[in-house]
Amino acid sequence: MFFDLAFSLKYAGMAFPEIERTLRAEAQHGRSPQKRLAQIPSIMNSLRTYSASWGRRGETQADIRPSLTLSNMDSNERETHDRLIGNRWRK
Repeated sequence: MFFDLAFSLKYAGMAFPEIERTLRAEAQHGRSPQKRLAQIPSIMNSLRTYSASWGRRGETQADIRPSLTLSNMDSNERETHDRLIGNRWRK
């Protein structure tokens, strides 16, 4: 779930430093804040790896397609979303 938060924030167009600040703030509300804080460097590295494949370096989906939603994703985007996030956000 913690990675999902970071992924969603990046996918929405948030910059890496802002994502890291948000994760650090949210870590304080978890059951084990120290473990969450320890996960942040790994989450940020993974996020950089995943987001690099979204387009030109530094460009997010928000930059490419500001109105991207589940309803207007093409099949490849939906497949990637389902693989990384899963169907738990759909109603």
